[in-house]
Amino acid sequence: GGVIFCRPVCACCALMGLLSYSPGCDMLEIKYPSARLKLKEGDPLTLNCTVWYEQEQEQKQSSDLKVYWCKWVENQSSCARVGEELERLLSTMSLNPQARVSLSLLLEIHNVSRSDSGGYQCRASANNQIAIGHYIRVEVTGKQW
Repeated sequence: GGVIFCRPVCACCALMGLLSYSPGCDMLEIKYPSARLKLKEGDPLTLNCTVWYEQEQEQKQSSDLKVYWCKWVENQSSCARVGEELERLLSTMSLNPQARVSLSLLLEIHNVSRSDSGGYQCRASANNQIAIGHYIRVEVTGKQW
């Protein structure tokens, strides 16, 4: 489980162990557990972000939905997007009868190095709403021979 941060005006925020921050609270959700990972140089890293997006009735497609991974590094004041070449859409956007879109965005690093250490976070935006997932802390140490 984790902590949820909502603006005080958001009365619809429920304590969901996988959701971190969703100012709109009703149309856009990010779900994945917070974690602290310890890896060795050369290990693979795969992070999975699942996004649920409820479309407005008049919309027929989700072209306004943007999902990406970013990384916080010490002494940096913002979360910088990781390279798109490291991201892979796990499933195509598919609608269920309730007009909710579900998709997963993978972040894949095949051989981590010490420079990959930091806090990773998934973010999504759609229709002037944003959702921000938990930090996943990654610590990469040198190889043990």
